[in-house]
Amino acid sequence: MRIIPCPKEFTKKDGSFLFDAETGFFCDYENVGNSISSFLKTCGIGWRTGDDIKFTSDGSDSSSEAYTLVVGEDGVKVSAKSERGLFYGAQTLKQLILSSFDEKTKTAEIPCCEINDAPRFSYRGYMFDTVRHFFPVEVVKKYIEAISLLKLNVFHWHLSDDQGWRVQIDKYPRLTEHGSMRRETCGDKKPHGGFYTKEQIKDVVEFAKERFITVIPEFDIPGHTRAAVSSYPELGCSKKPVEVSTKFGIHSEILCAGREESYDFVKGVLTEFAEMFPSKYIHIGGDEAPKKHWQSCPDCQRRIKENSLKNEEELQGWFTNQIVEFLASKGRKAIVWNESLNSGIVDGSVTVQMWMDKKKRSYAFADKGGKVIASDFFHYYCDYPYAMTPLIKTYNYEPAPKKLKKPENIIGVETPIWTEFINNFDRLCELFFPRLAAVAETGWTDRENKSAADFMRRFRIYAPHLERLGIKPAPPQEWNPSPIARIRGTFSFTHNMVMKKGEK
Repeated sequence: MRIIPCPKEFTKKDGSFLFDAETGFFCDYENVGNSISSFLKTCGIGWRTGDDIKFTSDGSDSSSEAYTLVVGEDGVKVSAKSERGLFYGAQTLKQLILSSFDEKTKTAEIPCCEINDAPRFSYRGYMFDTVRHFFPVEVVKKYIEAISLLKLNVFHWHLSDDQGWRVQIDKYPRLTEHGSMRRETCGDKKPHGGFYTKEQIKDVVEFAKERFITVIPEFDIPGHTRAAVSSYPELGCSKKPVEVSTKFGIHSEILCAGREESYDFVKGVLTEFAEMFPSKYIHIGGDEAPKKHWQSCPDCQRRIKENSLKNEEELQGWFTNQIVEFLASKGRKAIVWNESLNSGIVDGSVTVQMWMDKKKRSYAFADKGGKVIASDFFHYYCDYPYAMTPLIKTYNYEPAPKKLKKPENIIGVETPIWTEFINNFDRLCELFFPRLAAVAETGWTDRENKSAADFMRRFRIYAPHLERLGIKPAPPQEWNPSPIARIRGTFSFTHNMVMKKGEK
C-alpha cells in the first residue's frame, strides 16, 4: 500500500488495471473533474471521456468526506455521498497512478484493491505565517494545492503581526500604506513588506474552495499588533508613534483595552474579514500579550474597575468576549490560542488552538465540552529544524491522549509554520515536508493504522508527487538526525534565534 494518508480499510486483490493515455474518465462533478484533468496534464496526458474510471454518487449515509475506491482489472470506480468525498477519492487515485507511473510509456499498473476510507478528525489544517516574511499569491496557492493532495481541509492564514500587516482593509488604509512595510529585518538594512489586495484574497479563497479547503484568516489581538499601532498610534495605551517592528519576539505595544477606539478598530477590521472570508471561523489570536502598558494605563484600569475584573488577565478575557460576541452577531465563531483561557472567563463557545499549554487548560476545556485543535509546539511547529523536531517525533504525537475524559472534543490537528527565519520558498518546502504529510496522516488515519516506519517508506514514493508542483521535500538523511546531530543543530538554531530576537 502506497497511499498518504493511510486509508481506513485497504484490501489488496489479485490482478491489476492498466492506466494509459487511452484511459477514459466519467465524472459529472466539476471540481473533481478539474482536479483529475490538471493531474493528467502533469503526466503529459490529455483528458479522455470514457467508462474506464468512473466517479459516481452512491447516495449513502456515510460521512461527507468518506469514499470508496475499487480497482478491478476492467476499470476503477470511485463512489461517495458527496463531491467532497469523490475529491478525496481522486487524490488517492492520483497516488495509485503515480506510484508506478512510467514517464516514457505514460502507463501505470494499478494493483486491484478495495479502499473504504474516511477521516479520523473533521478539522485537518495547516497554518502559514506570511507576515514575518511575505510570500506571493503563487506560493500560497502552491501550498493549497499541496495540502489538498493530503486531504487537509483548512488553510489558517496568519495575516497580521508586529512585523507587518498583510491584508487590504478599506476602512483603515494606513494598515497597508504604512503597516505593511518594515525598514529592515534584524539589522539587514533591507526594507521588507507586501500585502494581499481584496481581489487576491477572493482569488485565493475561491482556489481553496475548489479543493474543498476552508480559508480561516487570523487577526491576532490584543497582542502582536505593533504594525497596527504603528499605523494608528491612538490604538496603543501611550498613543505615541512606534515603528513597524524590525525584530522578532514578543512586543509590549498591544491594543489598549480601555478605550473604545480599539474595539471600533477591531470590529471594523473583522467586518471586512467577514466579507472576504466565508469561513464560519475567524481566528482572533490571544497569545503572547504582555500587560505592562495596561497596568499603568488609566483607561485600562478604569475598564477593569467598571467591569469588576480582578486584574489585567481578566481584562483580556473581557476584551476577547466582546469580540466573540461581535463575531456571533456576524454569524461567525472565534478560534483563539490557548493563552486566552488564562483569564478563566472566556466564553465557552470559542474553539481553542492548543500550542503550548503547560497547565493543560486546553484539556480541561475539552473535558468541560469545549472544542480544541491540537497544534503542539514541541511536535507540530515546522519552522524549527529537524534537529529539534525530528520527523518521527511529529509522526508519533497523539493529539487526543487517553487520559482525556472527552477525547471527542479534540476536533482536529493543525501544523503551523512561522516565518521569522524562513525567507525563501526552498527552505519553506524543506521544513514543511515531510512533517506536514505526517500531521496530515495523524489527522486522517485511525491511530491503530499508523506506522512511522511504513509512513517513511510511503513518503519516499509520494515525494515525486510534490516535486511535480515544484515542492522539494527535505532529503531522507535529514528527517531523523542522530543524537549528536540533534544537539549541534539545536544549539546552532537557538543561538541564531537569540541573536535575532528582541524588542526594539
